[in-house]
Amino acid sequence: MKRVVITHQWGGSPESDFYPWLKAQLEERGFEVVVSAMPNPAAPEVEAWVKTLGEAVGTLDENTILVGHSVGCQTILRYLVSKPWEPKRKIVGIVLVAPWLKLSEEVTNDPEQMRVAKPWLEDLPKPKLIAGVAKEMWALFSDNDPYVSLENAELLKEYGFKSEVFPNRFHFDAESGITEVPEVLEKILEIVK
Repeated sequence: MKRVVITHQWGGSPESDFYPWLKAQLEERGFEVVVSAMPNPAAPEVEAWVKTLGEAVGTLDENTILVGHSVGCQTILRYLVSKPWEPKRKIVGIVLVAPWLKLSEEVTNDPEQMRVAKPWLEDLPKPKLIAGVAKEMWALFSDNDPYVSLENAELLKEYGFKSEVFPNRFHFDAESGITEVPEVLEKILEIVK
């Protein structure tokens, strides 16, 4: 059975944004789905989030699909570099939604947000440690995301991610009125074909 592990965004929870909708859609199709509740979501800390994701994933194998949203994407990347990889063993796929390695000026000009974001912007995972860990690796962006610039699509190419940009999806979050993201469901279903 294919298993999807979803990592929510900064300020999110398993019950927020598009996660309940995606979980229900996938379970209807026979997937096992885990939406990990990350500690202290208002001020995410790298080590605590990576550890929590590791506990949620358990055994990482060829039936696993990882889905991240915003800082949840970075959590996945950092988790992956903490794992020893066998060259022939790959997970099924990774889908990153509004992923960032750099943040927009809206965030970087806000001292409180930067206090939380700074550790996530430093010591980024090395691309060579992640490239090839999954059969399919996708990064989904919006053309009007206030926090994540499209420059991140170019940066994630180095990690082996294919990118797709969608119009008017903002940060793919409930705050922007987005509680369903069919693009993510479509990518997951494509990956498992």
